[in-house]
Amino acid sequence: MKEEKTWRTVQTEFLEGVRIEANNSPIFHPTGTVTGLATILVSNSRGAYRITLAISGRIKVVKI
Repeated sequence: MKEEKTWRTVQTEFLEGVRIEANNSPIFHPTGTVTGLATILVSNSRGAYRITLAISGRIKVVKI
């Protein structure tokens, strides 16, 4: 039986003024791949970045 794992938020305010949002909870595997593909938005008063995780393990960061 495969054990289901989920992300658990331990701390929500680790940097004052920084906001982090995600549309999914990615799972990183030792082989370098990712399941639970996600787009993560990191922003503060100076701007925002969109981080996209691909199934191949590629991580793309774009300033928006």
